[in-house]
Amino acid sequence: MFARTMRGFLVFVLLGGTIGLIAGVAGGIAYYRKVARELPDVELLRTYRPSLVTRVFDQHGGLVREFFVERRFLLPLEEIPQSVIQATLATEDSRFEDHPGIDVIGIARAALRNLSGGEIIQGGSTITQQLAKTLFLTPERSLDRKLREAVLAIRIEGRFNKREILNLYLNQIYYGHGAYGIEAAARVYFGKGAKALALPEVALLAGLPRAPSAYSPFRSLDRARRRRTHVLRRMYDEGYISALERDLAARAPVFLAKAPPSGGEAEYPIEQARRQVERQFGSQRLYRDGLRIHTTISSDIQHEATLALRWGLQEVDRRRGYRGPIGRVSLRWAEERIWKFVAIFVAQREEWPEFRSGQWEPAVVERVSRLRADLRLQGGPGYLLIEDAEWARPFDPSRNGTGEKLASLEGAFRPGDVVLVERIQTNGQAEAAGPARVKLVQEPQVQGAVVVLEPRTGAIRALVGGYDFERSRFNRAVQAVRPPGSAFKPFTYLTSLREGWTPSDVILDAPVIFPSGGPSGEWKPTNFEDRFFGPTTLLDAITHSRNVVTVKLASAIGMRKIIRRARELGIRSPLKPNLSLALGSSGVTLLDMTSAYGTLANSGVRVEPHLLQRVEDADGRAIWGVSPSVSRAVPPEEAYVMVDLLKRVVESGTASRAGRELKRPLAGKTGTTNDYQDAWFVGVSPLFAVGVWVGMDDKSTLGRDETGGRAALPIWMDVVASLHKGLPSVDFQRPTKVSMVYVSPRTGARLEQGEPGGVWQAYVRGSEPDFAPREVRPDEFKALVPEEPESGEGAPRGVEGGPSLSESGNGRSLPARAGTGEPSFDPFRGDRRP
Repeated sequence: MFARTMRGFLVFVLLGGTIGLIAGVAGGIAYYRKVARELPDVELLRTYRPSLVTRVFDQHGGLVREFFVERRFLLPLEEIPQSVIQATLATEDSRFEDHPGIDVIGIARAALRNLSGGEIIQGGSTITQQLAKTLFLTPERSLDRKLREAVLAIRIEGRFNKREILNLYLNQIYYGHGAYGIEAAARVYFGKGAKALALPEVALLAGLPRAPSAYSPFRSLDRARRRRTHVLRRMYDEGYISALERDLAARAPVFLAKAPPSGGEAEYPIEQARRQVERQFGSQRLYRDGLRIHTTISSDIQHEATLALRWGLQEVDRRRGYRGPIGRVSLRWAEERIWKFVAIFVAQREEWPEFRSGQWEPAVVERVSRLRADLRLQGGPGYLLIEDAEWARPFDPSRNGTGEKLASLEGAFRPGDVVLVERIQTNGQAEAAGPARVKLVQEPQVQGAVVVLEPRTGAIRALVGGYDFERSRFNRAVQAVRPPGSAFKPFTYLTSLREGWTPSDVILDAPVIFPSGGPSGEWKPTNFEDRFFGPTTLLDAITHSRNVVTVKLASAIGMRKIIRRARELGIRSPLKPNLSLALGSSGVTLLDMTSAYGTLANSGVRVEPHLLQRVEDADGRAIWGVSPSVSRAVPPEEAYVMVDLLKRVVESGTASRAGRELKRPLAGKTGTTNDYQDAWFVGVSPLFAVGVWVGMDDKSTLGRDETGGRAALPIWMDVVASLHKGLPSVDFQRPTKVSMVYVSPRTGARLEQGEPGGVWQAYVRGSEPDFAPREVRPDEFKALVPEEPESGEGAPRGVEGGPSLSESGNGRSLPARAGTGEPSFDPFRGDRRP
């Protein structure tokens, strides 16, 4: 009975087990088929195109920036060092040549090693499995994903040989810090290509794919070294290296690369180039196709222009006064708490260029007397003398230019103030012993921009759009549209040459009143000096930036002609035909102004300014090249005469400081707008055109007497000095249709050579003056009638409701009239200062 029952039970179990096994196998097959149907076709790897790094180069081919979704540089397997392959196989998949995609023996061995080691020191996934996961699957941890990974690995092994799989892996796998593939990893971690890697470096990189963040030498050098030792041990175990090589490599120091190129001081032009390439080719190609973008930027010139702008803006900002401490602490607090609060105050400033370079640091004021303040620095004690903070009078831009200095440190500082300082260098080094002597600094609120271009080629060599890109990415060199003040005057004087005027012609500098759409109903232009100068030659008027003469000249010529000439020279922003435009009331960009002046220096030939030289694909084939438009904007003789007039500005006019200090042929013009909101200097040499703008983003005043000659010219001089360092002094090339005549700048008459008070001035041949003083030309005013602005234009910036000039004379005439009496300040005046 029992035996019969037992047999029945066994039959039942056997039958049930068989049915269960069949069902399980059937279910497994069904699940496998379902998974297999859902998996992608591994044949897609035949056309594998991973995301590559787009690189940006400067004028000389130096790498300045990289754009990428994944930092990767494809490298054929034959160009990958054998040591890299050996280290990878020893660490990741020692049975790579023997398994069909999955390695059961390897999985068991890895499990035992991980258990005995107490941590995951070896994974169970083969290189093929890792490749399948990276290319086709998500990183989730599940049995379903593991099965899919195994199926894909087997399929990959069935379609590709081992060398192809290894090549895909070494170009695809992630090594941390944005580096995909061995070539990118070599550049990120060691600043060199994979071909140049030494054995210790190879071993460190080979250990990263298992856990890039955990083993990163940038995060934990000790842990990275231990991982490197493990890789070297595995290479020895597999017979790839000797015991001596293993031991020497394990003891080798680790020399990591600096941070990858981030653009640094060239971020403004790089961002401009990025936008242009993205518009041309789209974001997909920009960030994934490994383009090579060659720009016209000179890294050296960009560096010098950036430093000059920062120094100049700091100078202007100091003249505005001291804005106070960045925070306060109690000296009764514990040292740790004090510096914790200081760190909070400094946190938002850590990206400032001076903090990034270690030039500036915070300090806590401990004691203050009239002439000295004792400070607490993070590295020890320090002190501040009054001569190193004499600019720190209370913040008040209206007191700029008074020469007022701080009388006592007690009026500016209190114990517990947290201030910014810079250690004073002695013979290029900071004081080594005792308290550190420092000077007071503060981050400028003032902004500015610099443009440097070559007029002959149109190549932009430097483009500085602000004090610091990280602080503000708004590019003031190309995006800010600000009134240029007197820097616009050359367009009026240049147009007058075409209309038959000469530098010797004389206009009466006297009061004049124009009807205006402003509140007063009239406009009375005046000179900065608030006085009039009587009969004035055009030569003298532009040299000393006389407003009244310029407006009268513009009224005689007609504003439409002046605008047309400005357009031909490259000014693209809206320009309304108001007389105030002659004084620079309409907004323009610094790049346009610099390019226009460059056209004059290039004998009247305009070459469209450009930042991109060429764009290549990942294989180095050119897919785009620059072809700047070239046009004759001005006859060469007129361009030369205008440049010669602007040379007088540098030699004896509002920019005479540049002439005295730089001592080479230069030409340019200052510009300042109402209430000192904008300060300009744009000028040229025979080789370069350089423009500088200084102002506040909110259009508030820079401060009293912050003219173009005071705020912008020193920056321009620094840039020009660095551009021409070591270069011979050459003059502008004179056309054959130009005569040089020795004349009186006061009367315009020709003088005998050597007669005192004369200057050599250029004239278009046939327009030279004689020895008789020129007669004052009568005022010529076009009919003043309302006009529609150019298409797409609105009211000019800086001046509203100024008089509008019609050149046709149609409509009701509203003549200008001579004014009498003392001049009064007019808020609609486009320029108060040369």
